[in-house]
Amino acid sequence: MEPKRAAEARASTTASTDGNATAFGTMPPVSDPRIAELAQLVVNRCLDVQPGWQVSVRATPLARPLVTEVARAIARRGAYYLPKINWGPDRFRVDLDWALEAPLELLGELPPIERYAIEQRGRD
Repeated sequence: MEPKRAAEARASTTASTDGNATAFGTMPPVSDPRIAELAQLVVNRCLDVQPGWQVSVRATPLARPLVTEVARAIARRGAYYLPKINWGPDRFRVDLDWALEAPLELLGELPPIERYAIEQRGRD
């Protein structure tokens, strides 16, 4: 095998934890125990998630390893995990792909569930 092809073959398999190439768009399992520990700290100690709670998690794909562990920790507490993954730049609170296609009437107001959540936070 030519040196360049050998290097490409090695590079294509290094993304996987078991030495096999992973499919495009997938990530290897979390291998850093600190990520799971951080998720446990946030869910169990900081938020003290209770059974039956609906926990909304807003993140970007860059946070996938942590979000995955947070979702698992929420499930172990018997609560609902409500992911809100933003595929656009972090500075936008709304998904840019959605906003570019949505009618202007929708862009001018919060979705009812978001408005309700904000109103409930104001009452606490």
